[in-house]
Amino acid sequence: MQTILFFGDSLTAGYGLRNAAQESMPGLIQQKINEAGLTAKVINAGLSGDTTAGGLARIDRLLDQPIDVFVLELGINDAIRGISPQISLKIYRLPLTR
Repeated sequence: MQTILFFGDSLTAGYGLRNAAQESMPGLIQQKINEAGLTAKVINAGLSGDTTAGGLARIDRLLDQPIDVFVLELGINDAIRGISPQISLKIYRLPLTR
């Protein structure tokens, strides 16, 4: 079985949705996978309010398992906090160099 990890902030987590497990992007993707009869497990690792620096601090705990597809969605909270896009980009690239 393949594993798909969605890693992000409230947009990934499904903040504000009535049923985040089913209505968030990861939840909708899991439903489509199930309907197609495919065998893949979707992990929703969205955390409301997370920044690129916060994501970097928690990513290793999630990557200690086999991941076949990694979907990254972070950055809006950096923008809201006035963090330079250049700094966010540098942080984005750090896990890729590990």
